[in-house]
Amino acid sequence: PAATPALLPPPGPGHVPSQLPEEHRALMALLVDVKGLRRATQATPLDVELLTLEDLDRKPLLEAKEVLLKLRDVVQRTEAIQTEIQALSNPESGPEPPGARDALHSERAALADRVLEYSNAVYEILPLQAGWQHPKALDRMRKVQGMLHHIETLLDVEYAKKVVLAARHRASVRDPLDYAYAATGATLKALSPAEDVYVMIAQYMQRGLQAGGTPPKINALFSVDCPAERNRFDRIGNHRLLWHGTHASNVIAILTQGLRVAPPDAESHGTAFGRGIYFADVFRKSWAYCGGDRGRGEPQQ
Repeated sequence: PAATPALLPPPGPGHVPSQLPEEHRALMALLVDVKGLRRATQATPLDVELLTLEDLDRKPLLEAKEVLLKLRDVVQRTEAIQTEIQALSNPESGPEPPGARDALHSERAALADRVLEYSNAVYEILPLQAGWQHPKALDRMRKVQGMLHHIETLLDVEYAKKVVLAARHRASVRDPLDYAYAATGATLKALSPAEDVYVMIAQYMQRGLQAGGTPPKINALFSVDCPAERNRFDRIGNHRLLWHGTHASNVIAILTQGLRVAPPDAESHGTAFGRGIYFADVFRKSWAYCGGDRGRGEPQQ
């Protein structure tokens, strides 16, 4: 049987029998696995002693995100000013307007003060772990994007945590993994290995690896039906099978809320073409985003 996460009570006397097929139970056990959720918090530079999984609070995360979005605008303008200053030194730009350079330097200095103000505000809301470097100003877009990415990860973990705690609270009347599955609002159908779609996806995985690469073992493939998105999906005729990689800790939020446009919080190497929802037509490209810590012998999932 599928492993039951540590934060959920183990089956015992009076345990309510599960109504889920074994493939669904195995999937839900992975998605609400507390060890995996804790690893997701520990992968961020934020102080997980103050952000323990059980006490992870959405409010300060949203407060920090709001400050970071303001900081993003300031950093964007600062970087634009630097470009404008460089353009003034270009002979092809024509004569330099009187006072233009001084005005830009003055504006940049004022923005630098705001960068420090907003950076300090973020660290006051969400302190860093003791082992990380002394907090520095978030004065580059990649730094802001990186911190926003960490906060988005924690927001997804916090959502999954709520599902786990609610499942534990109702364990006397409903199997915890059954509750977690129902909480997503999605309908998952396990595909048979004999189905054409299953065979096609397995072939795409094999062909999308590096030469000589070994494809991961397929435990199960599911089709997903989200009622809130069904009408929009049916209205669009341009249907394609594409890959999208993400960590297991994000999937509960994705099943519930759908894939979200990558905000300015996505990692810089993951937004090469601007904001949007990213897909790939080759398996290995998306697989790289699926998590797992090879240094600790943990598989990508």
